[in-house]
Amino acid sequence: KIRLIEKQTTRPLIWEINTNFKVNSNVMFASVTELQGIVLSVMIIKYSGKESSLAGVTSFLTENHIRWNEVKL
Repeated sequence: KIRLIEKQTTRPLIWEINTNFKVNSNVMFASVTELQGIVLSVMIIKYSGKESSLAGVTSFLTENHIRWNEVKL
């Protein structure tokens, strides 16, 4: 699950991850809303690919201060 706030919501995040880490993504759920003038987006994305690539995705999210957590399906 990925949470994006304000300026993060306009970043082409899924494209960046797919391109840079050679993984496939499937958006399972997405919601965008505005709360008190602040844009908030929550997405559940299923990534598939090599273990090393998936580890790179989690590092990328953390390094870019993007809030995320793993959801077991």
